[in-house]
Amino acid sequence: MLGIPSPKSPAQGWDHEDRRKQRLRNRKKYWQASPLARSYLTGYNVTMNAEARTELLDLIHEVSLEKRPVVLASGKKSDFYLDLRQTLMRPRGVALAGQLVLERLSRGAPVDAVGGMAVGAVPLVSAVLAAADQDERFVDLLGFFVRKEAKKHGLARQLEGGFQAGQRVVLVEDTTTTGGSTIQAMEIVREAGGLVDRVICLVDRGEGAMEAFREHGAELEPLFCRADLRLS
Repeated sequence: MLGIPSPKSPAQGWDHEDRRKQRLRNRKKYWQASPLARSYLTGYNVTMNAEARTELLDLIHEVSLEKRPVVLASGKKSDFYLDLRQTLMRPRGVALAGQLVLERLSRGAPVDAVGGMAVGAVPLVSAVLAAADQDERFVDLLGFFVRKEAKKHGLARQLEGGFQAGQRVVLVEDTTTTGGSTIQAMEIVREAGGLVDRVICLVDRGEGAMEAFREHGAELEPLFCRADLRLS
């Protein structure tokens, strides 16, 4: 039977843009129908933010903070160690960290992608993307990670994931000391055409990273700093 073709259905095979638009329409319906979602979208609840910060900091103290002499990756000696992989490899840690970093992202200019140096930043990038899935403002946010060296096989990429030249990028890291590895990632991203002027970390140890990032044209935005840690 001849006639005007009907619009494409999922069974007939949508392309990527069709699926993205349908996903966005479905989420708009959810945000319009849910009072809780509307309150989240129209302004981050200050009480919720404070409670999430307190809970995340408590979890960091419980599972990630060790008070003992160590030599850090920077070569510096310290009387405490932060293993934030212990926090970010727990469901609640992932949820809280993703939620709080995403909220910090929303305070600045629009962002196309979040990324960081492998492997330390990978769990946090994933946490942020999981939180972004629940927030209409960030449905198109992409994630990527940076290899210290390009692969020797396959596509020989050094930047893996959703990175593209011209994107406005925020780098993330779990812990910063001197900032060395993230500065290395920043230089690689910039050489590839990314625009980077912000770095967000969970905890800054207060040992020079903030000043180092400023020297490289970026601002460090820690969720917690050394003064927040119960070290005594």
